[in-house]
Amino acid sequence: MTAMQSAILVVHRDQEARQALRTLFESVGLGCTDVATPEEAIYTCEKDPVDCVITAVELNEFDGVDLAYELKAKKPGLPVFGLSEDTTRTGLFIFDSVFEHPGALSNIVAEVLKRLSRNDTSGIF
Repeated sequence: MTAMQSAILVVHRDQEARQALRTLFESVGLGCTDVATPEEAIYTCEKDPVDCVITAVELNEFDGVDLAYELKAKKPGLPVFGLSEDTTRTGLFIFDSVFEHPGALSNIVAEVLKRLSRNDTSGIF
């Protein structure tokens, strides 16, 4: 799989955060879609192939942890990374990695690139 074939889904309630992540992923040649809610994320994953999900942990009543559980139940092996202001919060073990947000953007890109290079998850949904 090449980076250009990769489909990254960013889930964050803040439009500026979504745009920053989208711009960052696109700058390294990764395809990226961004949505604001877990419901939009589930819909997107059902209709489009997604290779990796990056989600804010703190979203709404249905938060990023719930989203990660639902996505991993539908497709075990899907890399789901969390973004959290509190990386010590309980229940974060469902994520492949959790990054402190804001501030860890370059670490997120490096981890996603590393994961995509060793897993061919294209078309998993």
